[in-house]
Amino acid sequence: MKHVGFYKIIFIILIGMSLMLTQSCIFGKKGGKAERQAEKVQKELDKETQAEFDKAYKQHMESQSELTKKQMKEMKKQQKRYNKPRKRSLWDRIFRNKCP
Repeated sequence: MKHVGFYKIIFIILIGMSLMLTQSCIFGKKGGKAERQAEKVQKELDKETQAEFDKAYKQHMESQSELTKKQMKEMKKQQKRYNKPRKRSLWDRIFRNKCP
């Protein structure tokens, strides 16, 4: 009789884990050869676009004055502080994850 509580806990853990796995949208995803090639080309284009953006951003940041850099740093700190209450809770992010 003492082991009944232990089995209930194991059962609940297994049910919880199975629910977490079924939330994902990745399972059942299939695609043909043409689709995979199109995704590969899209990834390469995205990588090139990101590299160009990073280069332009770096050049932009280097051209800013010290005062402007200091103000941007301060604004980033304020933004984190102001948006903290708007952040979704861990419970929301785990269990109410909407798949695209």
